[in-house]
Amino acid sequence: MIDANEMVLGITLSGRFTIENSQKLHEEVEDFLNNTVPLEIYINEIEEMDFSFLQILYSVVLTARTSKKKISVFTDNGEMIKNLLVHTGYESHFTVKKNRSGANCLIGGIYYD
Repeated sequence: MIDANEMVLGITLSGRFTIENSQKLHEEVEDFLNNTVPLEIYINEIEEMDFSFLQILYSVVLTARTSKKKISVFTDNGEMIKNLLVHTGYESHFTVKKNRSGANCLIGGIYYD
């Protein structure tokens, strides 16, 4: 995927985001941390999602920030993400808002310095 001025690494994940499958996110982004290009993660067609996936996602966002890497996370089901954040008590760790097109939601980590 090419942006106007820079290369961007894109990862699309879909299906079940549970403890059994959360390792996939870790494996997919591991190479990114050794790379200099920005990363965009697209989470689409969510069948199921649990707390373990949110923990790994937050860890990825914090690690990217600490490593001064640019990362963006998008989903096509912002309402499901918001509900899970509230249910798990993680709503203070993420923001979920519509992107410019309104088609996807941008998931952002909230950082405490």
